[in-house]
Amino acid sequence: MKSGAGGGGGFFDKKGFFWKLLASGLVPVMMAGAYAFMAATSESDNTGKAWMALGFVFVLVLWWIFKLTTRTAALARAVSVGDSDRILELVPAKSPAETRVYRALAYEMRGAWDEAIATALEVPQTPRVTPAQRTAAAAIQVGALVEAGRVGEARSLYAAELAGVTDPPPLDRTQHEVARAARLALGRVTWAEGDLDAASAALERVMRDVRSGAAHRAIAHTYAARIATARGDAAAATKHRAEAVRLAPASWMAR
Repeated sequence: MKSGAGGGGGFFDKKGFFWKLLASGLVPVMMAGAYAFMAATSESDNTGKAWMALGFVFVLVLWWIFKLTTRTAALARAVSVGDSDRILELVPAKSPAETRVYRALAYEMRGAWDEAIATALEVPQTPRVTPAQRTAAAAIQVGALVEAGRVGEARSLYAAELAGVTDPPPLDRTQHEVARAARLALGRVTWAEGDLDAASAALERVMRDVRSGAAHRAIAHTYAARIATARGDAAAATKHRAEAVRLAPASWMAR
């Protein structure tokens, strides 16, 4: 499966060579040519040309802000719907830890459990890793271990890294995201252990939390479908599977 990891993000979240060319710098190059032509053909003195150069710098700053904003929005959407190819294409290079968290998430959304586990394992060893990044990587790793059938390892990791994560104050958005990831990990590992009631309770909170991303809710619905199947409720299982596909159509849950 292609990763697209070597390409840049598209323009307005579009894909393809033309859109990537626009995003990578065609517009600034065209603007530079236009300003150079204007300066060469105008009858202004050096002061006027200096003002033109200042205007060009201002345009470049606006372009950079615009590109950064659209790339961030595209990445957020890709994470939300579990589009692994898009996540790898847009993965930020801000820090080694953040890059690895995003890559581990992309592999998890592909259902590439071994790659997700290996990448998540690298996060705690990277420089300047934050507690939120460490927790996010642990939650991804727990889910991948469950899917790989390594339930004992998943439980041990949950106990070591996630069991102490509690609901934070209402305004702490970052910590709420960490808490939701930990709750989802709890639902996955308790399902694997056969504790359907505990799993159902944890997953229900993820599904009902309007702040949960679509991909997290899709995973919760996938496990809820498995619980419903185990309980003999075929109608509920079908409903949960359909909702998982709707929320994350580009993920392993839609296959």
